[in-house]
Amino acid sequence: MSRVISAKTLLLALLASSPLGGQLLAAPQTIEGEFGRAEIDTDKPSLSSLTLRRADGSLEPRSLLSPKGVAWQRGVPNWGTEALTFAVDETGRRFESRHVPPRSVERTDRGVTLRGVMLTDGAGAPVAQENWALRAEGGEFVWTIERTWLGELTLSSAGTPALFFSSRPIHNNPSTILSNSVATTFWIAPENLRGWHNPLYRPAAFDFGYKIALENNVVATQPGGWAVL
Repeated sequence: MSRVISAKTLLLALLASSPLGGQLLAAPQTIEGEFGRAEIDTDKPSLSSLTLRRADGSLEPRSLLSPKGVAWQRGVPNWGTEALTFAVDETGRRFESRHVPPRSVERTDRGVTLRGVMLTDGAGAPVAQENWALRAEGGEFVWTIERTWLGELTLSSAGTPALFFSSRPIHNNPSTILSNSVATTFWIAPENLRGWHNPLYRPAAFDFGYKIALENNVVATQPGGWAVL
């Protein structure tokens, strides 16, 4: 699930000095379980595919995640693919996990651990360092992220993690662009939500043909709360 931080929240943390050892395992790394199959790009830290398992035990033919290399409509930026972590500052700079390799990648009994994942804009110094633990646990796929901020940063939004589901509609038919389009429903008490409009997240044709709220970004205001997607 993507979690959004709004209202120009000021976050400050210090990086603890501890060397990170380990090795870099070849990408991709896969995790399979009752939930299905996840593929992790360990060179450019991200989840490149997430395929669910059917009731009969077989895998769905396609990933839920929006793939790279498919043109967006109306010039929408191409960063909304796969699943990753990111932060956007008040000037619009995007700091993502996919720019540089992590410091180490380790296989565990049930998954993969990435240490030293850096959030950068691809040019400047990183603004945060993360450790990822991805694993199959029971019938679930669990992705745990520990983030350490490396200095002051005023944020407009963040994804920890951000899962970009495959949904790129055109006109009134979402299936005319991608063959693995996904419809999502977000279940949470409305009094625990605060919403606003962000033009970057609007559908390709933003008109009354879509039954969609104008407030297309929401933040859950209940600390430690739960939602079902």
